Amino acid sequence: SRLAQFQLDCEPSETSANGCKEGNYGRCLLAYTGLIGSTINSNYVDNSTTNVAPWCTCSPSGGTEEECDHFLGFFTDNSCL
Repeated sequence: SRLAQFQLDCEPSETSANGCKEGNYGRCLLAYTGLIGSTINSNYVDNSTTNVAPWCTCSPSGGTEEECDHFLGFFTDNSCL
């Protein structure tokens, strides 16, 4: 799936020079563009930054809030992206 490819190719790494595990920056960008048009299509979070994230929040997720935060972190706290 496109999401699985994105999560694989955009895994962040604090020890990598470009922020991506195994230096996958180019593959990360391709995987990210693969999400365009899917149900996980992301957009700019606000007009003052270049931060992107899906149009959802984790507040109503109940018992799965930790999983939801981890998912959103792939967009909002990802040094590779």
